Amino acid sequence: MSEDNCVRLLLEQAEQCPDEEAIRIPLSWSSNMVTEYHTITYNEVVQRSGAFQAGFSAAGFKAGDRIVLMLAPSVELYCLVSALLSSGLVVVFIDPAMGFKKIIMALHDAKACALVSSERFLKFRPLILPLWRIPCFSVDCTRWFSKRLKQLQGESQSLHVEPQSSDSHALITFTSGSTGRPKGADRTHGSLLAQHFAMSNYLQKGRREIDMTCMPVLALHNMCCGWTTVFPALDAGLGDANGALVCSQIKDLGVSRLTGVPAFFKALTDYALNENFDMPSVEAITVGGATVHRTLVERMQKAFSNVRVDVLYGSTEVEPISGIYGDELLASEGEGYLVGKPVPEALVAIVDLPEHGEEITDLSLRSYGVPLGEIVVKGGHVLKGYVDNPVATRENKIPCADGEVWHRTGDIGYFDEQGRIWLTGRQNDVVKHCELQLQPYLLENQLDCIGGVVRSALIQGPNKQAVLCVELLADEMFEAMPKIKSYLSDNQLQEAEVIRLQKIPVDVRHNSKIDRHQLRTQLASGKLSVVTGG
Repeated sequence: MSEDNCVRLLLEQAEQCPDEEAIRIPLSWSSNMVTEYHTITYNEVVQRSGAFQAGFSAAGFKAGDRIVLMLAPSVELYCLVSALLSSGLVVVFIDPAMGFKKIIMALHDAKACALVSSERFLKFRPLILPLWRIPCFSVDCTRWFSKRLKQLQGESQSLHVEPQSSDSHALITFTSGSTGRPKGADRTHGSLLAQHFAMSNYLQKGRREIDMTCMPVLALHNMCCGWTTVFPALDAGLGDANGALVCSQIKDLGVSRLTGVPAFFKALTDYALNENFDMPSVEAITVGGATVHRTLVERMQKAFSNVRVDVLYGSTEVEPISGIYGDELLASEGEGYLVGKPVPEALVAIVDLPEHGEEITDLSLRSYGVPLGEIVVKGGHVLKGYVDNPVATRENKIPCADGEVWHRTGDIGYFDEQGRIWLTGRQNDVVKHCELQLQPYLLENQLDCIGGVVRSALIQGPNKQAVLCVELLADEMFEAMPKIKSYLSDNQLQEAEVIRLQKIPVDVRHNSKIDRHQLRTQLASGKLSVVTGG
């Protein structure tokens, strides 16, 4: 079995460009400009990571030990990650946005040897049983219930990278588990490298880039490319980003690339178009993490005069799966959301698997092929399982004789004649209406084109009835509603209930994916009628 370590790539970049900035993080800002940044060069990353590495070793931690990091993006975070991975320690990320109850579940399942976090979280330590028996280190706290992070810093020295087997745990990320218990996606050292190379091939890594991203994990990939990662200044969620502030960052720093989710780009493009604010340094935009409407692509191309928009399809378990450039997307016609051809590293199939498919193998999978069905993906960059969770692994992975797996994405879609993937919905979100089986994306993609519609969501109602939730602009509501009703009638949905919401709930992390589980829960409890208008 081969051995390597992704931090080797970081060291190579540090040797080639020691004085180049690796990370730039805003610390303070006004309404329209950042007044202070925290920056660190590649050479400084190596030196500081080496100090952390020595500190963890002196404290008795060893390869295979799991260390939970619950920190906002910071210089300390990325130096800690580099130090831990270099020594074969396992980094565990738990998203604070998933809620207190699920954080406790994730901490219990993480089986960690230590935790590094902030005073804001560590004040709850007495209430969290999994933290009673492990040391907790704080980046900003001197209270009795935790130790200072400085206790894990040795003398500044070079970073020593220990090669690790390709199947050794490297990075465990707990997903939100919106409909159940959080799952720990297992990024091994082999899969981290495979995902990095797949992303590099797709993004055509070349000259040094200045990449502004709202996806913290992507900074690890950027550091292995020798790029500078800039984080946007945010006071609230990505959907409420201050366009004036973030656009000023882009222009002042000469940002060449933007990477993020639809809600983030909507905030930027709305400001740029309304204020005629040009950012000529930006040459590439990669947008993903949720469905991308063609209207957003059109607006991005108008807002950024010199840009190539790229829509990327992937997930935590396999990144990337496919992609398509904006010009091709806008020139194409079809039903659903077009996400392009699979990347060379990904083998994609469309299947209809039985409810209890534990006995399906690589050889029998093809017999379940259908024109429209669940998207499954195989490749060296596909994560093989979930840590200490054989049930989730069995439900979502199909093992292959060559050691790889087919990952069940849960997405429904089809291939067009050009071999491109179109998404039509999620397997768990199919709506039954009378005798119809409805794929939500197909209808929502059209409804969202109606003037005044901010967002629409088709969900399952009682008695095999479809319920359409719509979020409308107040001043265009009365013009939009007749058009919505007409569209539903044309698609045999005249009996579907239409509920107007002040705000359709979206995921906390990216502010881009519709939280259908919450909508269905509110509908079942009768709460939707409380927040609707006429």
